[in-house]
Amino acid sequence: MPSSSTFTLTYNEKLSVRSGIKFEAMTFIIIAVLGYLLSYKLTSYLADFKVLSNYSRLDILFLLVCTILMFLPMSHITNDVKSIAENRELAKWVPLINKDKINYNFGKDFDNWFNDRYNFRRDYVNLYGWLRYYFSKYSCINNGVLLNKQNHWFLILKFHKAAQKLFTPEQQRVFSEDIKILSEYCDKTRKKLYFVIIPEKGILYKDEIYEGLISNPLKVYDPVPDIIKNVYTASGVEILYPYDELMKAKKEHLVFFKHDHHLNDVGYLVVFNSLIKRMNADGVPFPQLRECDFTVQETNKARSGSRFSMGSGFCTLNIWDETLLDETYKFYTPKCELPLQKKVLIIGDSYVNMTKPLFFNMFQTVDSIFVRGLAQAERKDVLRKNLDLLKKADVVVMMFSAIQPEMLLDMDFDILRDARKEQ
Repeated sequence: MPSSSTFTLTYNEKLSVRSGIKFEAMTFIIIAVLGYLLSYKLTSYLADFKVLSNYSRLDILFLLVCTILMFLPMSHITNDVKSIAENRELAKWVPLINKDKINYNFGKDFDNWFNDRYNFRRDYVNLYGWLRYYFSKYSCINNGVLLNKQNHWFLILKFHKAAQKLFTPEQQRVFSEDIKILSEYCDKTRKKLYFVIIPEKGILYKDEIYEGLISNPLKVYDPVPDIIKNVYTASGVEILYPYDELMKAKKEHLVFFKHDHHLNDVGYLVVFNSLIKRMNADGVPFPQLRECDFTVQETNKARSGSRFSMGSGFCTLNIWDETLLDETYKFYTPKCELPLQKKVLIIGDSYVNMTKPLFFNMFQTVDSIFVRGLAQAERKDVLRKNLDLLKKADVVVMMFSAIQPEMLLDMDFDILRDARKEQ
């Protein structure tokens, strides 16, 4: 807009103004009626104390204190979207009249919403975690996380179970068809495609995690090798699974964080070099990276999610005990960049965030599609929304961990059929 003081912008059309606050009449009536009945009952109850002489003032005081305590939890309702202490999303508010329809599950929805957001809940959750931790002798399971108290190894049990149930036969069929569509699209558009599945922590470190425990609560089975064979037979796509490379590397260094489910920098470098080796076989010239190619820092924190650069402690177990951080990990920062004149697109979960800095050493342009944390409908549409990134890429890398297979199945690859015809 011009900065002149004589400039005037005039808009003559009719404006449609909508209120930012939506008034729900039904909800207001219900709250008003309940509030009136409660106040009426309370007033009547207090009047009885005054009339009847056999009631003491201590009884009245007790009633008032109990009433105040009833209202204390609702004195502050948090608006947080996610609970950091519990590592999960909080229940959302669903109104009684939802999208012009009566919500017949309002009572249950309100109960879930209030139970996730009442005052002092965070303190209660932390206290509960501490009690579970200190009163357990050999191991502690809290919020779906197993902690071996003897050697301080953590394991997220839901991820561990998911990795051992990776793909039913029907899911394997759908997955093979999707990968075949992507492979044919990349072949038609002269792109290199690489698919990487990163082993789950509990499969790689099962002996260490359960060391010294009375019994192993879970039978450890790795279905990925069989799945890779079946997918290759159905689609012709080779999947890189660096299990052997990580097993070899862990003899000298930890490749996973003890208190997080992600690989550490040593583990990511092993995975990245395995990918480079596969690329070398396809004629992509780039040397494998070594530790001397990086500036090395050491810390007992973990790189996790958005806190990749600075590192973080742990919060999944609701326990903040610094004595559990008994290992030192190496953080790698590249000394220089030797990029090829190529563009890479990385598609995957949170493991993409960890390996992305390594790709900047190799490629001129690095783009990524992060599907972790997206709703199912958003994951389904993610390729269509990012089709331009896929079209301009020279190399496409699909990188997923073996802990959340539903993210692969939710993505809609049929959009690539039409895109392939256009090109």
